[in-house]
Amino acid sequence: GPFYAISYFIFRYSSFSPYDHNRVCLEKLIEKDDFINASWINKENNGLNKSLLIACQGPLSNTIVHFLQMIVEQKVEV
Repeated sequence: GPFYAISYFIFRYSSFSPYDHNRVCLEKLIEKDDFINASWINKENNGLNKSLLIACQGPLSNTIVHFLQMIVEQKVEV
């Protein structure tokens, strides 16, 4: 997939990055960017394909704010 021109410091593993078509975008920009290294996973639910799951890497100390913001914005149940 396309590799974002973002510093490597936000990637736990730089060889894994989301595709544009299914990446989770932060609603509120952090440092003028909506990027988090997370992707929507489609799951069939009652015959309908819906984006119900998010795949992401564990946050780094400098990306925990992005991670927690994504959890809140997407109303993730834990």
